[in-house]
Amino acid sequence: MYNLSQNIKFKFEYIYLIGLILAVFSFTLNITELSETQTAINSIVNILKYIGIGLILLKSLFFTKYKKASPIFWILLLLLLFIIYIHTHNNNLIFIALLSLGAVNVDTKLILKSHIIAQILAIIFTFFLVRHNVIMNLIYYRNNKMRPSFGFVYPTALSAVLFSIVISYVVLKKFTLNIWEYFLIICLIYFTLFVLDARLDGYLMIMIIVSVFLYKKIINVISKLKKSICLVISLFFITLSFLLSYFFNDSSSFFSNLDNIFNNILSQSHIALTQYPLSLLGQNIQMQGLGGQQGLHQNFTYYFYIDNSFIQILIIDGLILFLIVLFLIITFFIKWHQQRMYILELALLFVCIAAMVEDSLVSAASSIIFIIMMANNDGYKNYIEDNYHEYTTKNEKSSVY
Repeated sequence: MYNLSQNIKFKFEYIYLIGLILAVFSFTLNITELSETQTAINSIVNILKYIGIGLILLKSLFFTKYKKASPIFWILLLLLLFIIYIHTHNNNLIFIALLSLGAVNVDTKLILKSHIIAQILAIIFTFFLVRHNVIMNLIYYRNNKMRPSFGFVYPTALSAVLFSIVISYVVLKKFTLNIWEYFLIICLIYFTLFVLDARLDGYLMIMIIVSVFLYKKIINVISKLKKSICLVISLFFITLSFLLSYFFNDSSSFFSNLDNIFNNILSQSHIALTQYPLSLLGQNIQMQGLGGQQGLHQNFTYYFYIDNSFIQILIIDGLILFLIVLFLIITFFIKWHQQRMYILELALLFVCIAAMVEDSLVSAASSIIFIIMMANNDGYKNYIEDNYHEYTTKNEKSSVY
């Protein structure tokens, strides 16, 4: 029998997905050299961004059924983010919140597909613009090694998007890849490590591939624990990153070597934690990295950039938002572990690790984890339970013989 209500819900879901593709496509192009141009193309991209946000708001305001307390939560959160925006002049977090708001009741798998499509289209379009000399392919050097940016403002800007695509695709495929998918991701890892020379993102992708290969053994360990070991690991490394940054000493060979391995993240985070006051609702701190024309030619008097997402949120966006982000992360680690959604639990672990070495958590172009938190994750719960029981049953049978 034809179900009109389900058909209408299906259409409203796709209003959000179209908006998501337009928004993420635009956000990704905003971290390319196109954002530094005064071209008609850049203007069109900005128009597409607001069309996408408009579609997401349309779905959120008129076609989403919220739980009783949800509207109050979202109103207060958006009001808080607007106040923080007034202090920081950074609207990225508002955009991330709007994308997450629209994701309520939308299937996670559809969101992942749309997010991946948007990012891939943005990369292809950026390469096209470079090929036709609309924007520049900035060339950087590290230890006499060439690092092309392929139209992005910096090589690590592209590598962060590639990492986002890889983790999204692995979650979409539920940590099960065929030989060709392994091959493609290994090619991306090679490109990230040896062409972009973006070591940290490359190593994270290797960790993801290893976790896919060992996934059944990993969930066999995780499922036996009452508490989320992924939460413990994340909190440990987040705390460690704060301690190492705060107590960083450039006269110590240990800290200097460690800082060199992590591309000066510790020394820059140390400046942030020791030279800037802590605020409740954020503050306007001008960061100057090596990206873009200005960074390439070093047309600045002072280099300062906070790559650690957690420290950036704390120092720039304020203590209140930092505690909210930490609360969300802890809450969903616990929730996904209790509901046996080990795929999402592992994905959140990788996102937290990545957030300690890059500002992807506060980037509207690549921050997808908050969107997934608000989405409909029921498909992952059923899949994990069925496959886990099948896996453990096989193990029990094999142990008998």
